[in-house]
Amino acid sequence: FPPSKAVARNSQMDPKVYLPLLKRFINLPPFVAKYEVDLRLKRYESALDHLFQSGQKETQDGLGTYIDETHFETCLLFIEEHKLQRLGLKLFYKNADWHRRVTVSLGEQMLTESKSDLALSIFQSTVPRFVDGAKRAARDCGDWRTYFSLLLEGGEDDNDTKTTMNDPEFQEIATEVADEIAMGRGGLHTRREGYAAASSILIDYCNDVPSAIDMLTTAEMWFEGRRLAVRYKDDDNGDSIERVVDAAVAYGYGCLEDFESRAGKFEVA
Repeated sequence: FPPSKAVARNSQMDPKVYLPLLKRFINLPPFVAKYEVDLRLKRYESALDHLFQSGQKETQDGLGTYIDETHFETCLLFIEEHKLQRLGLKLFYKNADWHRRVTVSLGEQMLTESKSDLALSIFQSTVPRFVDGAKRAARDCGDWRTYFSLLLEGGEDDNDTKTTMNDPEFQEIATEVADEIAMGRGGLHTRREGYAAASSILIDYCNDVPSAIDMLTTAEMWFEGRRLAVRYKDDDNGDSIERVVDAAVAYGYGCLEDFESRAGKFEVA
């Protein structure tokens, strides 16, 4: 038969191998057979398209077609295995719930590829928003403003819950995020911007004034550190003001010593 001649003409396969295979393909439903062929040839986009079509069933009135949940799950597994989310979005655009699940899958894929800023946008675009994924992406890329907004707003889906600033767990998370931002997580900030952001987090979400001031002095932001110290001087009897001034003076002496050392080396040279 013609398929066997075509295979014999265009491949080096042994007839003992391809003849049983061809017989099997001929006995399969057309789109299933095409899917199997595409899979063997590693044409994954075409394989997904044929897999999608193989699950089409006629409606009872005979006026349309539909795909059941089980077949969608099969397609979704294939989509995730071969990173075909973009094609999946085109195929399942008519079903809002399935389209959202493919979108979420795309966001998760972006996270695994360290594209957390893109993943954040994707998770935020779903209806309802996929808050759990958005929080993970925001924290990973260092977008602390979005992260804390999501954390305090609560979830729009069943898998996420609202928290409050008074929760001990929230305070612990806020401190961890401040440290991450100060260390440059996400690469969104310069060194000084990172410490300034960490200071804002500690003030706004932890009410930890001493640690916030320490972040600013570490970044050598003396005026801002002193401003905070003066703002909250009644809370610690002005101790923070003295700490900022002492840190600035120590830094000044260090710079002066370094300058004198360099000047001495220059004169010797």
